[in-house]
Amino acid sequence: MRKEIVYIRVVATLMVVFYHCLCFYTPIWPLTNVRVNEYYVLADFLNSIDMPAFVFISGYLYSYLKLEKGKYQDNKAFVVNKVKRLLIPYLLLAGLLVLLGEITRPIRILYGTSHLWFLLMLFEVFVFMQLTQRFWQRLSFPASLTLCVVTYVVCPYLPGLLPDAMYHYVDKFLNFLPKFYVGMFCHQHLLPIMRQKNWSNTVWLSSLLLVLLLVAVVSYFSTMDPFPCSRNLRWVFAIIFLILALGWMDSRSDSIHISGWMSSFDRNSLGIYLIHHILLWETWRHNAAFRTFITEDVLIAPLVVFVIVLALSWALAALINRSPLRFIIGS
Repeated sequence: MRKEIVYIRVVATLMVVFYHCLCFYTPIWPLTNVRVNEYYVLADFLNSIDMPAFVFISGYLYSYLKLEKGKYQDNKAFVVNKVKRLLIPYLLLAGLLVLLGEITRPIRILYGTSHLWFLLMLFEVFVFMQLTQRFWQRLSFPASLTLCVVTYVVCPYLPGLLPDAMYHYVDKFLNFLPKFYVGMFCHQHLLPIMRQKNWSNTVWLSSLLLVLLLVAVVSYFSTMDPFPCSRNLRWVFAIIFLILALGWMDSRSDSIHISGWMSSFDRNSLGIYLIHHILLWETWRHNAAFRTFITEDVLIAPLVVFVIVLALSWALAALINRSPLRFIIGS
């Protein structure tokens, strides 16, 4: 595993767990009458970065394994692998949530439900990219950059043009497909440029960052987001940061150390993501003391719950990963 991916995935996992701990105080989870505007703003900020970052590094890692390591050459074997890693855990855990009563409309399983939507969306994006590899692998830097910009601007608006019956089936896929492709583009085209430190490549990279910023500003004024910065603007700034961070860590990969706890956290990151949400919801539904703590200790509850749920999710994910049931969390 590339060291830079470990760092980014750990940070993204921490962000998504903390985001869900803040959701109790926002309209995102209308479970209480307690509303804390500062938590809502922070939660919206985290959510505009955490899941896109997961998808970005998935695209980056896919390109790395495919183009540098020679993996994923057989389409059938690739799809089977992703069925085992993503689709089977999705169906099993969705069935569990139906039994627990968290999912009251099983039909929603067809287009992604609860926090499990991420698995279904990622499966669809992986398969789409694998089946279109002959197209994107041949693209030059300018053509690939153009495709990044076009998909980023156009794809989020396409679901709204479709009939309502189709909207939920393609919404997440089209919204996150550009993030995945940008991750691929970063590995396939940008890292080689950043590794060759010369003036022309510096101009190319600077031009790219300016294009990304222009796209973000145009998107901001077109969507009129009520927050100080639109989600698209924040995500583009996150892209710029991720690109620079990946380039910096790639140039210093020999001196970067991955500690034991960070390696363990990274190996169990998908399990942590899948388990923590279930723990939060089931504890809320069945534990009155927890509900009282959430609603009455507004200042400390998010942080305390974050630490406890993170530790429990990590421990359970590590335990499951060592058992015959590891297929449940995609291991």
